[in-house]
Amino acid sequence: MFGRRFGSKHFFRLKLAKGVLNRNSDQLMNYIRRPLILCGNVFRAFYAKEANVFYVKTNERTDGSTILRGETIEGVMSFLEFLDWHNPMALNADQVCHSCIRTKRLNFKYF
Repeated sequence: MFGRRFGSKHFFRLKLAKGVLNRNSDQLMNYIRRPLILCGNVFRAFYAKEANVFYVKTNERTDGSTILRGETIEGVMSFLEFLDWHNPMALNADQVCHSCIRTKRLNFKYF
């Protein structure tokens, strides 16, 4: 679903080595929460399962090493817009959290 809607250049999967998974989980979570700058684009993690972390391209601009606050790329969703597009909280206010996660997992079946 995601690849068809946005194209494969908007997503990437980071597969973590077993050695990384066995280390301090707080350090790993702090790393995953940070935005990544790759090929002049800003990516943010939005889903993780087992040893895989999935990232989506955001509309944030970069100078190659830092994110330029207040500047955005036209035509690309922000991270929060992407999350809301995928599972609009206004329409799903009564949804329990595990249903939200299950919905995301189904969309990765064909990613």
